[in-house]
Amino acid sequence: MSAEAVAKRVPVAVAPRARTVQVGTAFAISGVLMYFGALFGIYLNTRSQFVKSGVDWIPGDVDMQLTAPTIIAWTFVISLPVAYWAVYSIRQDDRRHAYLAFGLILLLGLMTINQAAFNFEAMGLIADRSRAETLMFLIGGSHIVLTVVGLLFFSFTAFRALAGQYTSKYRDAVQAAAMFWYVIVVLYFIIWLMIYVAK
Repeated sequence: MSAEAVAKRVPVAVAPRARTVQVGTAFAISGVLMYFGALFGIYLNTRSQFVKSGVDWIPGDVDMQLTAPTIIAWTFVISLPVAYWAVYSIRQDDRRHAYLAFGLILLLGLMTINQAAFNFEAMGLIADRSRAETLMFLIGGSHIVLTVVGLLFFSFTAFRALAGQYTSKYRDAVQAAAMFWYVIVVLYFIIWLMIYVAK
């Protein structure tokens, strides 16, 4: 049999799908980390200046409770294995459990946003009264916006999965959404330690 005949019989290999979503998400995460790194640096520098000068960093009428932020932290902890569950289910072509994981992530994310809004109201923060309150609003509000972006990412991914776009072979967007969510959780724990625990 000639080489030409063999070439006609052998099927053409399928080109691997480019991981553009994961690469794009990695660039987005880099930008997010730089933004929050700058905010954390400003917060810590400003707080150290207040502490050195002997001035109260947090106004006395601000009620800084640890309960609500800790509940948010535990909710984020619960969401970590759920995000991985979505990736694992898509990898196994188990769509039923993937949809369940997507729904749970959305529910847990909405719970954290609701609790964060309640916490801001319960603390009695006034955004432009002091530097501490302004920075707390800026950092906390930025994290809420980031959480909303993460939920939109998961919602879009879930919609595409419902349409049959993601399978065990093509799961890059689900992995990217989970990777983005992990960064959201890690950033919240830094906020929790820096603002609510260390005060």
